[in-house]
Amino acid sequence: MINLQKEKEFFKKVSSLVFNLLSSFEQKTLTIRYKQIRRAALDPVTSSDIAVENLLSREIIKLFPTDKILGEESSSKLTIDPKVRTWIIDPICGTINYARGIKNSCTNIALAYEGNIIAACVLDHARKEFIWSTGNKAVYINGSLAQEINHPTPLIDVDLGGSYYAKDEKTKRKYTNFLYRILTEINCMPVSYNTSLGFAYTAVGKLDGYFVISPHVWDVAAANFLLIQSGGIMSDISGKPWNLNSVGVLAARDKAVHKKLLNLYLNS
Repeated sequence: MINLQKEKEFFKKVSSLVFNLLSSFEQKTLTIRYKQIRRAALDPVTSSDIAVENLLSREIIKLFPTDKILGEESSSKLTIDPKVRTWIIDPICGTINYARGIKNSCTNIALAYEGNIIAACVLDHARKEFIWSTGNKAVYINGSLAQEINHPTPLIDVDLGGSYYAKDEKTKRKYTNFLYRILTEINCMPVSYNTSLGFAYTAVGKLDGYFVISPHVWDVAAANFLLIQSGGIMSDISGKPWNLNSVGVLAARDKAVHKKLLNLYLNS
């Protein structure tokens, strides 16, 4: 068994540092620029995104000098060498929300090694809590073990924001049909946070599942690990087991809900 005590301490330390940094930015005017994703599609980047990623990178280099870093704002290569421990960072997931003053955003931190995630932490900016796990089928909120929560109607986070970046009209149409069928055919209620925070909420029972068409690995790596540790089930959008190179994620706390959603999507 790998001893990840140092990683646990790292999660606690950087959570406090990031929350304090973002609080200081609330008093400043955000600098916002845009990255061109493709024709007619832009992705905002704020000064806070850059500052948080720089902070996390400095702390990682200080504590884990031989590890590599894959950061959304600074990495040009998206490949992960399975032989090298690699930190996967999304400094602010939900930048569109954050830039508009909506505190529905998070910071994603995941550690990959030998093709798997071995530790993860998601910082909830609004609640100033960090959700984390280093394995052993345990997920924590700050210092307490997350408690099992049961809801009569499954609440599913469907990533509407991500669908904006879908590669083609056929994919968007299939997704639209899928959403319509959720509303009309099964006992599930869709929501959309426009950030991966809802994915982490699924791991601690606030939500019951999530579906995203084509995320980057930094959008889902941390939350996917948390869900697995909490006993959930996930796949890619074709139903195959999810891995770091998968396209899309369909995840749920309950196998029956996962099966219903997968069948709906495949037949939409």
